[in-house]
Amino acid sequence: MTIFASNILRVTLIHSLLLFSIIGATQAQAASSSSLTPKSTVVTAIISPTLQTLTGTVKKTIASSQPYSSAGFVGTVTFSVSPALPTGLTIDSKGVVSGTPALAQATKSYTVTATGATSGKAQATVNITIAAAPIDTSSLNCPSAPFLTAVGEGRRAYMRLNCYSCHGDKGKGGMGPNISGAESGDVQEAVTSGAEGGMPAFKNYLCPNDISNLSAYLKVIGSTTAPTFKQWWLQNPTQ
Repeated sequence: MTIFASNILRVTLIHSLLLFSIIGATQAQAASSSSLTPKSTVVTAIISPTLQTLTGTVKKTIASSQPYSSAGFVGTVTFSVSPALPTGLTIDSKGVVSGTPALAQATKSYTVTATGATSGKAQATVNITIAAAPIDTSSLNCPSAPFLTAVGEGRRAYMRLNCYSCHGDKGKGGMGPNISGAESGDVQEAVTSGAEGGMPAFKNYLCPNDISNLSAYLKVIGSTTAPTFKQWWLQNPTQ
């Protein structure tokens, strides 16, 4: 019995040792396998610069935006923009905005989206402001210099813009209302933007200082000191 018990104990110990060896080998293999398997990482796609500001003028080529640098994309990167760019401007394959704007607009934000052919997407913002084109007065017979006083140049503008045909030679009214003594703010608003009753806007036909000169003239129009010349196109018209 003693020998039999001893054999059983010996077999049990051998089985235990074998079991521990198998478990240890399995754990070591698992640890080794785990260390060889690369961990997956998420790469965030980015483009730079994230904000650009463009300022242009109607009918003049705008200074182009910067091309974008990109990272984290897989495959060829393409660019799109939303909302649609101002008329005359385009975006190319590198995300560069360029062109010649056709219409004036206040500052507006546009979203440029970069998309990788396989994966990756990022966005940036472009703020665009388009100023109105300066008025070309070369064909308006504007004097190269003020040859008369502000009141005299105001009379010149009054005649050149044909104000007298509606408001009378002395500003007392006719087809249009009495405007003698009009305030400068009212003159500017009416002349540049038009007014009720059919008066058109003259903002595209104004020479430099026309508004201030007109205001000065309307303060004295009809008085004995007011100029009354007709030939406004002469440098120094006679009364």
